[in-house]
Amino acid sequence: MLKAIGKYSNGKITGEWKWYRENGKLMQTGAFENETKVGVWKRYHPNGALYDEGKYIHENKIGEWKIYDTNGTLSKTKCYKEEV
Repeated sequence: MLKAIGKYSNGKITGEWKWYRENGKLMQTGAFENETKVGVWKRYHPNGALYDEGKYIHENKIGEWKIYDTNGTLSKTKCYKEEV
């Protein structure tokens, strides 16, 4: 069963990645730069509905993150400031 799709460069995780659950449904998506989380990341409930989404800069959550219930309805948002 497929667990993940992504790339390595010079032995380091890089670029866009997708991870899957044992049932084949998407678990999460995101990107790496120099093995550090960057850009938009999304995680999914076991039923396939979006769980949360937001952006990383230098491995830190930044800006507005949205969290959804198992029906895909927005349940809350949380804002993160960039750490200096």
